[in-house]
Amino acid sequence: MKKSALILSILSAGLLTLFSSCSKIAPEKRLVPLDAGMGGDKRTILLEDFTGEKCVNCPKAALAIHDIQKLFGHNVVAVGLHGTAAFTPKGSSLFTPEAAAYYERFANGVGLPTGIISRTKFPGRNALSINEFGTWSGLIKGLLDSKPRIFEIKTEATSDGIDAVTAKITLKKYGNSENLPKDLMLQVWVIEDGITGIPQEGAEDKYNYVHNHVLRGSLNGIWGEAVTLDKEVSYTRSLENINDVQKCHLVAFVYDSNTMEVYEATSVNIK
Repeated sequence: MKKSALILSILSAGLLTLFSSCSKIAPEKRLVPLDAGMGGDKRTILLEDFTGEKCVNCPKAALAIHDIQKLFGHNVVAVGLHGTAAFTPKGSSLFTPEAAAYYERFANGVGLPTGIISRTKFPGRNALSINEFGTWSGLIKGLLDSKPRIFEIKTEATSDGIDAVTAKITLKKYGNSENLPKDLMLQVWVIEDGITGIPQEGAEDKYNYVHNHVLRGSLNGIWGEAVTLDKEVSYTRSLENINDVQKCHLVAFVYDSNTMEVYEATSVNIK
C-alpha cells in the first residue's frame, strides 16, 4: 500500500523565491511513498491542510507537510482542502463544497494556510485550526506519544476506471483496547494527486503548478455516517470532478460525533 503526498524540493539559494511565491518542482519529486514511519501501536493522524491556489504562503506549509510525511510516514494522512472562494481563482476545479463546509466549521475567517491535526484542540490554543505550520510536527509527535491506537480501519477501494469509486470498510477494535468511545462516525473521502492548477496571480514565474492529495469529494456525505464495530459498510459514488481515477486514493477515518476528534485514519490505493 502506498500513500502519496506533495514534495517541494528546493536549493538553499532558492528559498527566498519559494517563500514569496510557488516554486517549480520536478514532477518526480512532488510525491513521496509513505512506506516509512513509526507503525506499531501508534495511531494514524489526519492532517487537514486548508489551502488555496491564490495563497502565497501555502508552499511553505507544503514544505512542512513534506517534512512531516518523511518523519512519520504512514502514521500521518494529509489532505488538501480547497474551500475558500477568496483563494480560488476563476475557473479552478479544486474547490469542493465539502472543503467549504469544513473550513466554515473549523477555520471560518482564519487566514491560509492553516491546519487541523486529527481535529484535536491542544492545550493553550483557543481553536482547532493552527496557522503556525512550523509547530505541526511537534504537535503530531505529542499526539502520537500520548494517545495509543485504539481502532483499525479495514478498507478496500475499487473504481470503474472512470469516475465511480466503491469503498468497503470495516471498523475494528485494535489489539486489547478497552473502554472504547461511543457515538462514532465514519467519513470516507477521495483525494487526487497530480492536478494541474491555475498559476498564482501576481507570481513572477507563471507555470502549471501541480497539486496533490486534493479532496475531490465524500462517498458518504459531508459529515459521514454513524458506524459500529465489526460491521462492513459499502459506499459507491461517481465524482465527476476527478481528472484521473488512477491518481486517486481513498481516505477513511473514524471520529467522535460529539467532540469531532479523529481517532484513526487510513489511506489506500483505489484499484
